[in-house]
Order: sequence, then C-alpha cells, then structure tokens
Amino acid sequence: MQRILCIPSVLILAISLILPARIEASLLGEFTIRDEAKLGEQLALVMAMNFDMIDDPVITGYILDLGRRIAEGIPPQPFPFRLNVVNNNAMNAFATAAGYVYIFSGLILNVEAESELAGVMAHEFAHVTERHIARSIEQSKLIGLGTLAGMLAGIFLGTQGDGQAGSAVLLGSLAGSKSAALKYSREHEREADHVGFNYLTGAGFDPRGLPEAFKKIRRLAWLGGSSIPSYLSTHPGVDERIGYLEQRIDRLPGDQHGIADDNTRLYLVQALLRARYSNPQNALAFFDQSAPTCFNLLGRAMTLSRLNRITDSEEAFQRALACSDLDSRVLSREYGRFHYEYGDSGLAARHLLKAVSLDPSDTMALFFYARILAERGQRAEAVEYLQRILRGNPHHKDAHRHLALIYGQDKNTFRAYLHLTHADMLDLRDNLVRKRLREMKNMELTDEERLDLEKLENLYQERQKILAGKN
Repeated sequence: MQRILCIPSVLILAISLILPARIEASLLGEFTIRDEAKLGEQLALVMAMNFDMIDDPVITGYILDLGRRIAEGIPPQPFPFRLNVVNNNAMNAFATAAGYVYIFSGLILNVEAESELAGVMAHEFAHVTERHIARSIEQSKLIGLGTLAGMLAGIFLGTQGDGQAGSAVLLGSLAGSKSAALKYSREHEREADHVGFNYLTGAGFDPRGLPEAFKKIRRLAWLGGSSIPSYLSTHPGVDERIGYLEQRIDRLPGDQHGIADDNTRLYLVQALLRARYSNPQNALAFFDQSAPTCFNLLGRAMTLSRLNRITDSEEAFQRALACSDLDSRVLSREYGRFHYEYGDSGLAARHLLKAVSLDPSDTMALFFYARILAERGQRAEAVEYLQRILRGNPHHKDAHRHLALIYGQDKNTFRAYLHLTHADMLDLRDNLVRKRLREMKNMELTDEERLDLEKLENLYQERQKILAGKN
C-alpha cells in the first residue's frame, strides 16, 4: 500500500515505497542508507534556502500524480520519492540523495506532451532506484557528510548563475577530481535511460516520450541555449542514447505504440506557470501569439493582472469564464485572487469561497480567503482557515506571518511571537529566532504554550543539526 507524504519545509510531495527494515539496514560499502538519508535532508534544506520552490497545489499536485503513476510499477525502495517543483527557467530535472527529485518549471513549460515530462521523471527515478548518487560517493571516497553536502550543493547552485545544471550530481561537470567523481558517469546515464524507459512504458505512457524530450533538450543546445542539463550538453553520446531508445521502441509489441497523451492537466499547469512565474511581458507575448484555448485565455488574464492592466484582465477573465473546458476550481481561485488584489473583497470572497468548497485542500485559495476574513475583522474565522493550511503544511511561511499579525492584533503576544519565529526560522533569520525564543521563555506561559514553545525549539535545533551535518 502506498502513502503520500508531505514534508512542507521544502514543500516536498512524496510517494513512499519502503523496504523492510532488514534491507534498510544494509550497507552500500561505507556509504550507508542512514548516511544517504542524512545527506538528503541536508541537501533538501540547502535547496529550500537557495531556490524558489513552487507551492501552487494545482502544479505540485499534477507532478505528484505523474510521479505516483510512474512509481506504482517500481519495486520497493529504501527511500520515498520526494518530488519538488523549482521555479527556474532551465529545461532541467535532477535527482539527489535519498530520493529527492527536483523538476524545474522550464522543463514543464518546454515539453509538448505529458509523456515527455513523464519520460524525464522516469529517468530521474531510475537514478534513485539504481543508487547512482550513493555509488558515485562511495567510489569517490568522500565520507564527510558536511563536506559532501557543500560540494553537492555547489553543483546544484550552479543553476542559479547560468541555468546550467542544477542537474545535480546527475550533472555537474566540475573541475577537481573529487568533485568530478560525484557526477553521474556515462554508464549511469545509460543505465538510467534503460531502467527509466522500463518505468515509462510500465506506467502506460507513450514510449516516445523519453527520446522526444532528449531531442528537445538537444535542439536547445544547438540553438545556443544556456539552460541545457550537462548530462546531455556535455555527453557526446546523446545521439547514440536517443538511437538506443528508438530501437527499443521499435521492438515493443504493437499495443505499446501510438499511445495517446492526455495533455489536459499539462496544458493547465503550463498556463499557470507561464502566467504567474515567467516574465510577464514574455508571457503576454506568448499568449497573444498562441491559439485562444481556454488554458491560454486564463493565462492571458492572469498575466494582464500582473501587468496592472485591470480592465483588459477583467475582459480576459470573462472570456475564460465562458469556457467549459477549464477546471472551475482553478478558475474560481484565480478570478477571486484577481478581485482581491484590486480591492473588490466582495467578489473576491465569493469566488474564493467557491474554490475552497470545490477543493478544500487548495492552500492558495484558503490563504487569500483567510486574508479577506481578517481584513473584515472576522479574525477567529481567519485563524481557522490559516490553521487549516498549517495542518496540511506546517511550514507555510505566509500563513505563519498572517497568524502572527492576527494574534498581535488580539494582544496574544506569545502566539504572535510563536508564528513569527516559525516564519523567521524558515527564512533562516537565526538571530531573530534565537532572540524571540529567549523572550518567549521569559513569558508567563500556560502548560499548552510551554509545550508549543518546546516543539518549536526542538524543530529549530533539529534543522540546525541537519545544516551542520550532525544529525
């Protein structure tokens, strides 16, 4: 039986495939399962500190569902797959230690079919299941986790500068023998192609997805794109790898050829990513030049709102509202958010409440509706909605900050400090965190408040240990 985990400090969506304890206790040379788990936690925090993680539940939910579909056919693993969506234009994805997989928004935006995105994800899942990170680390003889995390983080963070390759250890082409030893070898890449192709076809996707995705990445390289993952851009065997995959497709039985993609959710997610996270001028140019599909109409309305073209945005939303093909949950949320941002709290509340009623787990709709309630003076109701967000995602920074504001207005200093400190901890404002923890300890607290403070202290100390490599 599979279960879905959420580790909200980095908004991780996970699909658990847990091995029995006797296998978890096994060693891979000197780099144990426990070592890899520690390293994965460290890297997840480093990634959360340095990358903009997308937390729109429509987007992350889609990636989760794709991952779940692929993972259903994979044998049990020592770690869950933990899926994250990174706001970065690179056409990229990478797997790190302990099952953490990062999908870049640039990859999602550049694929033309769901099977292409699934193909890249299946390739990354294969890096996880074949333990390529652990095998590379063991061969490199680098055992100090603190040093290792810093080195791997340096590989990831290269993406920040030129878009090239956060492709991890899947990816980096660093100088220096020890750093170079950590990147995936050509053998690992071919193995990931082979195993990932099995995962893709086993999940019922069009098998052409993986080679077609590689062709798109290669084409960007020919055009001089700077956001090409190094596992393709620096490997002279890319044509050979594509040829191998196409030969495997030719050998598949007839019923596995010509599988049609259902791209409905992909197109919606692409519209949301382009409208909310891309350069708004570029996004508007794209929507203006594209066919007026329902998804593009919604994306255009959202983009015009970002550009403060309120009248044009309202007109575009009206066209989107006339569409029968759009998910009404998403349309209600976005139309409600538009009216909230431009001051019509009545219309905003009506549409946001509809979105919440259609999807009670949509944290974005919950958050904006809670803000309306707070602004109306309905602070108790606002607190309840914000607490609903935190029950699903205990590390939602904006929810903590708005709870702190509401509790401050209610003269509840302890609760205000508690939530503000939690938000500051997530923003790595260590001096403020330590200062407020000391101040809260000096307050007269109830037993319940003392317990809540202890939980926050323990959480902060655990995060510090992870970052220091001491857990």
